[in-house]
Amino acid sequence: MTESSKINIAVIAYTQYSRDPRVRRASDALVSSAFEVDCFVLAEEGKSNFEVKHGVNLIRLPHSQYRGSSSIKYLFSYLKFFLLMFVKLSSREYRRKYRLIHFNNMPDFIIFAGLFPKIFGTKLILDIHDPMPEVFKTKFPDYLSTVGHWLMVIEEKISAAFSDFVITVHDPIMSVLTHNNRINKNKITVIANFADESLFDKTKYSRTNESDDFKMIYHGTIATRFGLDIIIEGLEMVLKNHKAIKFNIYGKGDTIEELRKLITIKNMDSIVDIHGQIELDELPQKIVDSDLGIVSYRRSVATEYMLPLKLMEYMAMGVPVLSVQNKAISYYFNDGELLYYESDDADSFAEKLSYILNNREKIGEMKSNINKARKRMNWEIEKQKYIDLVRDLISES
Repeated sequence: MTESSKINIAVIAYTQYSRDPRVRRASDALVSSAFEVDCFVLAEEGKSNFEVKHGVNLIRLPHSQYRGSSSIKYLFSYLKFFLLMFVKLSSREYRRKYRLIHFNNMPDFIIFAGLFPKIFGTKLILDIHDPMPEVFKTKFPDYLSTVGHWLMVIEEKISAAFSDFVITVHDPIMSVLTHNNRINKNKITVIANFADESLFDKTKYSRTNESDDFKMIYHGTIATRFGLDIIIEGLEMVLKNHKAIKFNIYGKGDTIEELRKLITIKNMDSIVDIHGQIELDELPQKIVDSDLGIVSYRRSVATEYMLPLKLMEYMAMGVPVLSVQNKAISYYFNDGELLYYESDDADSFAEKLSYILNNREKIGEMKSNINKARKRMNWEIEKQKYIDLVRDLISES
């Protein structure tokens, strides 16, 4: 297919491209299937407004992601992004350009930015990473959250109805979304959130540091709901008997300064390093240099259905995982493939970590088990499902 005859597709996401592997995976999959891809995302400090990365045309809008505790400020931040995208996609330059636009939530209503392209025949996909009503209820647990929850359910239903098709990240979330006909079962499918093994390919990496320290890793958002304070509390207990431990945290979020203060108060600055956000391409080496991946969060309505991508990335790199258990993780993983601790329980975390440190042969057993799980969860299969869906929708336009 020549450059001039390529089919144009847009990917829209209220996120920073370097921080969202699902958005990047979808964009890369489209490019590898000979589509021309424009990806509209949030601005990133030190990066240009336009960049071509792995064949994807990255268009960074003049808007940053809100991180805080105000539901009103979240809403206004979403609305600003929506208006920026609505104006851009309604302009003469863009309203007839795309055959398909892939909108990533949150928010769900971002899909209405595609109103004019839809009028001119563009197909719209709504990709629900997280069920917005459940996230809203968990993040803002006050009186208004009950009202907000039902408003979000209505917003979700209307947004899904406006789309041509809905995709989501795994089967347990699809069950939530289709319960009581929130979304029509015939209009939604799962494109599972598995790691892209073209990037997370353990055969391409070897450990760069052979120190005697037992290295743990966490990467992703740093926020109250992810319970990293519980990990620090539990690690403090373990350090009484095991000194040679390092815990590397990569990411940023609402509570990063509070976490730094907690680490300092507990005199653990030499043990725990918060490195900040790093590029996705740097992560595989950081993971393979680690002995144990940490998947932490506080149990709630929203986190009960999380299947963290970090878990999939640790698995792809053959690194054992200590995690909280929930419905989504239990659905995909068999007994013995992961080791679990109780949510919100520092004693439980300390007990399980101590067990691993006192029984180092357990690491080898966990690696063997997680490699079995990796073979079941293959992004290449999901990628083909996604591309087939895109082609089917385009053929209808």
